[in-house]
Amino acid sequence: SISANNVQVSTSGFPTGTLITSNTCMGTLNAGATCDITITPGGTASSNSIANACTSSPGTEPVPTVVTVSADNAPSTDINVLVLGYGCIYQGGFLFSVDDSTSNTGSIGGKVAALTDEPNPLYQWSTVFDDTAADSITDGFSNT
Repeated sequence: SISANNVQVSTSGFPTGTLITSNTCMGTLNAGATCDITITPGGTASSNSIANACTSSPGTEPVPTVVTVSADNAPSTDINVLVLGYGCIYQGGFLFSVDDSTSNTGSIGGKVAALTDEPNPLYQWSTVFDDTAADSITDGFSNT
């Protein structure tokens, strides 16, 4: 086991306002050691394939920023980073919810809405084909 020499971090370009705010992956990294990169998102989501933010209507799939960790005497590794916003297409749907209480080392705990309706008539919202007595336009509390 040998140390990794001249460890460096580079990116393909983050969206406006997104920065690497902490980086311990530089210089010499001893064998078996780890390093951390902290990325703080800005107010602009990742761009799509034609350089528009993925939040642009009607929502598009973002193209990841590639973060590369390299060394003079070791193979480089690429990490794909997405800065998501409401309306971006992510994991097969439109992102509409993010759980801000999740750890910064895991999933965002988001929710997505399907891009299209399910084609099979077996996927029904209800098996009763009648109107409800719902009379509230502000929430579902009355819609029982």
